[in-house]
Amino acid sequence: MDHRAYVTLSLNVAAHDTCPFKVSAGAHQLNEALRALCPEKKGKKYFQCQYVTQYTSHTQGHHPCGRRHIMCQRCANDVASNGQPASPSRRNALSMIGAISLLGMSAAVQAAQSKPPPKPHNALTPEEAIQRLMAGNERYVSGETRDKVFASTRAALTRGQNPYACILSCADSRVSPELCFDEERGDLFVTRVAGNYVTNDILASLEYGVAVLNTPLIMVLGHTRCGAISAAVSSHEKRAEFPGHIQTIITALLPAVRAAAGTSYTGTLTEASTVEDIRQNVKRLEKANPIISAAVLDKRTQVVGGIYDLETGKVQLVT
Repeated sequence: MDHRAYVTLSLNVAAHDTCPFKVSAGAHQLNEALRALCPEKKGKKYFQCQYVTQYTSHTQGHHPCGRRHIMCQRCANDVASNGQPASPSRRNALSMIGAISLLGMSAAVQAAQSKPPPKPHNALTPEEAIQRLMAGNERYVSGETRDKVFASTRAALTRGQNPYACILSCADSRVSPELCFDEERGDLFVTRVAGNYVTNDILASLEYGVAVLNTPLIMVLGHTRCGAISAAVSSHEKRAEFPGHIQTIITALLPAVRAAAGTSYTGTLTEASTVEDIRQNVKRLEKANPIISAAVLDKRTQVVGGIYDLETGKVQLVT
């Protein structure tokens, strides 16, 4: 991921809204944003403009490429003189955030698409991606997994990644998507959390997989004998409580348990809740605006559910 490909309009609300035109990004992405923000620079490149001051900062070590923060000189002078920039209203500045952020995302997508993929065989349709996942699982179950020669793809993967499937998996150590689908590095974009449910951070990661990496498939992968689901069932039936932040997981899983408990399920409530949890999170991702829902509507991406059997290693699709 090239952090320099992003353009983010930010407001400093801690110190008198110092400059609503403050922009952070890689140098090569700033011209259009700056031209839109400061009329004085129209038709000029930012590094040639007399109205711009430039300095370098280290953003807490998160971006090894470094970033440049650029402010209109007139705004900077106003801040120095009276602590308040001569600028459009806060509301107008906030309204620009979406447009500038989308400019950065568009640049990232274009940069990713302009290069040949490091693993060309990963360029698949959603249907082909499902078939490949399930074929890999069949090899895993039968004990006929392919030999892995990691050195052969190391150089290619330094240029980027183009996984063919995103996996939202439980954090359980007995479930490893790369192993159970017989895949190598660079093939699967894996996110994990106990109970395999969608959080804001998980959603953001999957959106990156769809929007930037062009991944055609998302699978929500649950598994049998899930401890998180079992704990949620105990909370539902016995009002059990759990220490620390564990309770937040239980709270997130309880809607699936309650929904399963209200049906005429077969087997145990834990088994029914596991399947219901998968279904609910598939639906949640299918409707996740603005990125994943649009990709699903355009049939560029498909969201499916799967359940891994700890006893056999087999993954079955959940419909």
